[in-house]
Amino acid sequence: MDNIRKSIFFKVALIIIILQAAVLFFVAVLIQNYQMSLIERLSNQQHQFIKNFIEHQKINQTAKAVENIKDLLDILKGTIGYSLYNLDEENLKKIIKSLLKKEVIKSVYIYDQSTNSIYIAGYKRNGKIIISNNIPDEYKKYSSIKNDIFFNNEKLGYIEVYYDMSEIIDKLNFERNKAVELLNKNFAQINKNLKEDQKYLYLYFFLATILVTFIVVFVLLKLVNKPLKELKKGLKSFFDFLSNPGKKVRPIQITTQDEFGEIANFANNGIIISSKLHTELAELMKIVDKYVAIVEFDEKGKILNLTEAFCKMVGFSKDYLLEKDLSFFKLDKELIEKIEKNGVYETEVHLFENIWLKSTFTKKQISISGINEYVWISFDVTSQKEVEFMKNNLEVMLDQKSKEIKKLHELTMDSIKYASFIQYAILPPKQLFDEAFEDYFIIWEPKNIVGGDIYLFEKIAENEYILMVIDATGHGVAGAFMTILIKAIERQVIYNLTKEEISPAKILFEFNKNIKTILQQFDKTSSSNAGFDGGVAYINLNTKTIKFAGANVSLFYVDEGEVKTVKGDRYSVGYRQCEMDYEYKEHELSFEKDAFYITTDGYVDQNGGEKGFPFGKKRFKNIIKNNYNKPFEVQKEIFKNELKAYQNTYERNDDITIIGFKGAK
Repeated sequence: MDNIRKSIFFKVALIIIILQAAVLFFVAVLIQNYQMSLIERLSNQQHQFIKNFIEHQKINQTAKAVENIKDLLDILKGTIGYSLYNLDEENLKKIIKSLLKKEVIKSVYIYDQSTNSIYIAGYKRNGKIIISNNIPDEYKKYSSIKNDIFFNNEKLGYIEVYYDMSEIIDKLNFERNKAVELLNKNFAQINKNLKEDQKYLYLYFFLATILVTFIVVFVLLKLVNKPLKELKKGLKSFFDFLSNPGKKVRPIQITTQDEFGEIANFANNGIIISSKLHTELAELMKIVDKYVAIVEFDEKGKILNLTEAFCKMVGFSKDYLLEKDLSFFKLDKELIEKIEKNGVYETEVHLFENIWLKSTFTKKQISISGINEYVWISFDVTSQKEVEFMKNNLEVMLDQKSKEIKKLHELTMDSIKYASFIQYAILPPKQLFDEAFEDYFIIWEPKNIVGGDIYLFEKIAENEYILMVIDATGHGVAGAFMTILIKAIERQVIYNLTKEEISPAKILFEFNKNIKTILQQFDKTSSSNAGFDGGVAYINLNTKTIKFAGANVSLFYVDEGEVKTVKGDRYSVGYRQCEMDYEYKEHELSFEKDAFYITTDGYVDQNGGEKGFPFGKKRFKNIIKNNYNKPFEVQKEIFKNELKAYQNTYERNDDITIIGFKGAK
């Protein structure tokens, strides 16, 4: 069980399951909150609608009631004028009573201009209509409408009507409260039903989590865990062989036509070469142990190790010599000074009175015990014939071994060249660049046969591309191995991310997580400290935009003749110091700039000039500024010639990659 918990497969699967459960739970909570928020907004809108509607009704109905009063007065003005002219009090009483029957009218009086007094008045009290020659002051608090009274174009006086709209307003308020009560009841029922439905929602998400978990586990078992276990078995077999050459080396048995298959082939070739070399070296050490007298001892004279040849020469067993503290091996001060001065000292030694040895003393560069340690290599010259015989045998043996080592070197170089073919094979085709850009150039120069720089270019949709320029840990075979691992991860990362909005920052995030997981870089004490610097650009020709994210790699571009820089993050991808969940910054630009350039640090860090300083970003940007409007093939030669002239006799530091491009066809 402990082995399962420690495996990469278990950790990756556990992380995916936890993230998936968290995402699904978050989505469920989000949906629940959205539904509750939606219901609350609808409730507020409905309450506001009812309020606005009632207020509108108040305004309309009060206005309509006032208009009705005015219209009624307009209809009655002729009759009122005639009755007042004829002083027909009975008819005027009837008119006042008819007006007071209206619900909103509270009191009415008719003013006679000829007497400068109220001729007749009426008002309502406790549901009864009272006719008098005046109205109480309490009725004058209401709003009023006053119309002049004419007869035969002569003004006789005026009529004033007091009215109150509070009963209409109270009725409308009652209707509003009733509607709000019904609305609250309906929304309470909706909330109750919604909470019942949410129980089923959580159940559905739980079942979805279980289903996706089974799918994820199946895919990881099939595509990742099985090849990783096979790689582990093969490498364990190889390391067991190194500790015990008698064991048989088991090759890595992966036959798939993918990156794991390529890694397995590359590793198997290395295992075959290393196994043969290790076997030969073991045989050679046996010969040295048998025929060359060697003793390792410290400055106190204690023997640390020795060969069987030395034991045989002096006539004592190995155990005896290791247990004894022989004073002979305590070097005098003069001899130590000679060894310290020249690094090596050769002399003839007279040992045990009857043995003469031709000896070489050297000081060990690394001491485990903390005090000075020395190596004494000697030949018994007591019998010159034996020495000559041994010398001849060693010369033949060394010549034979030299030929075998040369052959092993040739095999190793063949394997490296084969790795170079693999590295060239994973580079993107030229036709893809021709399709995407109006003009471009690519400079890719590994320092050795293979290198740690790589560039990747993928078409993910019509007129949509992803460009990656990567500088992996180291160069040579170590760097090339990292580039193949990066290519293997890139396929899966691109496949997963093309299902959603493309984000260069997220691509770097996924690379960082995968590399740290595969190389077990879980904290700053991890044994592995590998990774890469790189820039990722997402180019969308449909929207004419470019998104960029960088890990210690920047994007240079020209805008109206000025060279500008989009700086990458200071953290690389992988390595011990970068956190697993580090998020890279993303930048978006218009693709309609004059030109774009991405470079690894091999170009700008190359030493040269009179003082051996690095080439530097300032010179790099000056080349862009002075040549960006030239054809990119011409620019390519200018970049190469400028660096060659600056480098002069200095040795190449690192792999070099530069990609320049502009516009779309």
